[in-house]
This record gives sequence, C-alpha cells and structure tokens, in this order.
Amino acid sequence: MIAELMAESRAWTSSQLTDAGVERKALARAVEAGIVVQFARGIYCPPMIPDGMGYAAISLVNPGGVVCMQSAAVIHGLSDENPQVIWYATDRNKTRETPTSPNREPMRLMFWSRRSDDRWR
Repeated sequence: MIAELMAESRAWTSSQLTDAGVERKALARAVEAGIVVQFARGIYCPPMIPDGMGYAAISLVNPGGVVCMQSAAVIHGLSDENPQVIWYATDRNKTRETPTSPNREPMRLMFWSRRSDDRWR
C-alpha cells in the first residue's frame, strides 16, 4: 500500500498516510527499507524526490506561506539560475518549524508581520 501511495510522486504528511490506512509501524519499516524518505518531521516523500518536491514538502510543514524571492522566479520561468536554498515566506506567528532532515533541500524562511499581511486583503 505504501509503495502505491509513493508512486503518486508527492509529499505526504504522516496524518494523510494514517488516514489512507498506513500504520505507523509500517511507515517506520518503509523508511528503514528505503521505500519512503522522511523529508522532515511528519513529512514523507518517495525515495526519488522529483524536482519541486521540496516546495511541496515545505508548504506542508509551514502551511499558509508562499514560495518567494529567487525560488519564485525559477518557478515562474523568470530566471534559469537555480537558488541554493528554497526561499519561503510565512507569518511568524503561524510557523511551526524549519525542516531539519538531512533529506530536505536547504530552506531560508522569510517572515511578514500581521500588519503587512492585512494590506493585501
């Protein structure tokens, strides 16, 4: 079952995998066997992480943010220079964590204040 889910080539949260019927012990065995890669705490990806998977995984760790700066320029085809880190902006009050897994792409968090967030509504 886990291999079938990972064939979808997307990032999954542990709760999404649990809701799909994957038991935590089975998930731990799949990580140990290399069928699944733990991208960050609670975020799992297929072993061959496709381009752009880091963007999806980071948005699962810190929902409500946006890819920004050089990373956004690459996504929108405005630059062909791939940044060394993923730039991600989020509300400081809603940030859960910065992923620390060795399997993740380096990330640089940017923060906006509540005041500047309200201007765009």
